Amino acid sequence: MADKTAFIRLTSDADHSRVRDLMDRAADYVRLETGRAPDDAYVTETLTDRPPQIPADQVHLIGIERRGGTLAGIICALDGYYDAGEWYIGLLLIDPLARGRGLGARAVDHIRRLARKEGGHTLRIAVLEANPAGRRFWAREGFALEKTVPSPPDGDGHTRHVMRHDLNGRTA
Repeated sequence: MADKTAFIRLTSDADHSRVRDLMDRAADYVRLETGRAPDDAYVTETLTDRPPQIPADQVHLIGIERRGGTLAGIICALDGYYDAGEWYIGLLLIDPLARGRGLGARAVDHIRRLARKEGGHTLRIAVLEANPAGRRFWAREGFALEKTVPSPPDGDGHTRHVMRHDLNGRTA
């Protein structure tokens, strides 16, 4: 990969504009998920939304920072969701110009290491059915289908494939 990048902790206040810039560049995914272009409300939700049972210190917002300070990507994960030792990846978003260069795999590896360090044993992600390339990516990263969850009648219309990766090497 040509870009030199570093993994950094993001904060909702200080990094809002950088995350918005990334989301504007990666608007294809935001449109796929929400049906609309990214806006400040979506960025704020990404940076602050968490289930009520997850304390703020168990929310990991990781930026993939290029030299010069722009973000090439972000990965967001929750420690302790669904249960202790289980991590849920809420979003992996990569700048379209940086896709296909191994940056996503590096981000997943970063979360694997962080989860193991914190005593995690399982990673999960819910992949939109409308994103088959995403599902193939997660399968290459060792995630296996755990269950398929259809959208509820009052939901967003997306069927989600929950994929699981056992950090201790066991299959799902």
